[in-house]
Amino acid sequence: MIHWLSRLTLATGAAVAAIAAATAATLGAVPAQASADSNLFASVDLNGTLAHGNGVTGVTHIGTGRYEVTFSADVRQCAYVATTINASSQALQVFTAGGHLGADGVYVETKNQGGGLTDGSFNLVVDCGLPGWSYAVVGYNADLVRSTPGVTLTSLGAGRYDVTFPADISRCAYLATVGDPGHGLVFNPGGVYTGSGSNPDLKPIRSNNYDAGLEWYFAKRSLLSAGLFYMDLNNYVAFGSETKSYITFNSQFQGQLVPYLLTVPVNAKGRVQGFELAYQQALGEYFGVAANYTYADGKQTSKLDITGDDRLVGTSKNTYNLSGYFENQQFSARVAYTYRSAFFSGLDRNSAFSQDAIGSLTASLQYAFNDMLSLSLDGENLNKPTLKYYALNKDQPRAFYRSGAQYYLTIRAKL
Repeated sequence: MIHWLSRLTLATGAAVAAIAAATAATLGAVPAQASADSNLFASVDLNGTLAHGNGVTGVTHIGTGRYEVTFSADVRQCAYVATTINASSQALQVFTAGGHLGADGVYVETKNQGGGLTDGSFNLVVDCGLPGWSYAVVGYNADLVRSTPGVTLTSLGAGRYDVTFPADISRCAYLATVGDPGHGLVFNPGGVYTGSGSNPDLKPIRSNNYDAGLEWYFAKRSLLSAGLFYMDLNNYVAFGSETKSYITFNSQFQGQLVPYLLTVPVNAKGRVQGFELAYQQALGEYFGVAANYTYADGKQTSKLDITGDDRLVGTSKNTYNLSGYFENQQFSARVAYTYRSAFFSGLDRNSAFSQDAIGSLTASLQYAFNDMLSLSLDGENLNKPTLKYYALNKDQPRAFYRSGAQYYLTIRAKL
């Protein structure tokens, strides 16, 4: 969100694209000290009970995740802004529309991150043009449906709007809710069905690579090198979304075609550029050390989602390896530490997730009895790292895995 003296830039985000009926946004610019008894508002718990409010005559819990808040006045020409309560313990989305039960009502839906209707507590504010308040209601066609006087709207592209108010709003608070400018947000049983699928039409990845490097062999079994690289990727396997309809049988549908929003792999373009450094040096006759570092700046350059997220799947900006070794004709030992920074893992049911930075320690021992028989012992994850996945940020953990240390004993024989 970017704001100037009288301008507010609004991006409706992925929720608008995910829910077909929720493609309009209600925006309010609220002074920090607005009088609590000068506006219509309601605080409602997940069971549909009114905790407190002003001008509220009743709350109806229509069904799972569906509420109608009734006020003491006609609110059809007003703006509705809602936020969820206790979002830290239950990540919910909230949507608003004109009342389904009457002109004095506001319809509210609460949904989980997958798009399914879920009961949730929420706060609702209704602005009908009270002094000191400014609002704008943006329609499906990037049009200004209604607003306070002097408000103008500029469409900046799909799902992005620039709302300009006639007064300085730099010291105001801005609230926005996705919904319907009228009462077209109607109940769709079960909300939006989501899932993940495959793509049999994927093409093989092709890349045009350009690189240049320098190498310096400054001593026996010793090397210092540096290199630059650029990769122009075609048909890179990224993640996208598509809607497909399937015949569905459950408690709500008996053989009807139901739309599903699917996360599927897609071919896209991208590029990776960066540099790499390497160092290796023998220490005496049998010992040695080695290190390398790679910086990679990867971007997806086509088929970006509505948020403009251009992270390239699987690309860590920073990667390095450190190792030490001993080696003679009969026995060898090596210990190494490998690190990679956080990277974008892809989409799960249309929600982006990333893997956190991770480092692992490995070691190996090998003994050759003769040219025909050898024995080796390898250890992986000796530091027992935890593999961590997050959604939008580290406040939204998705999964943690710890496999523990692993050991492999191998006997090799030649006949």
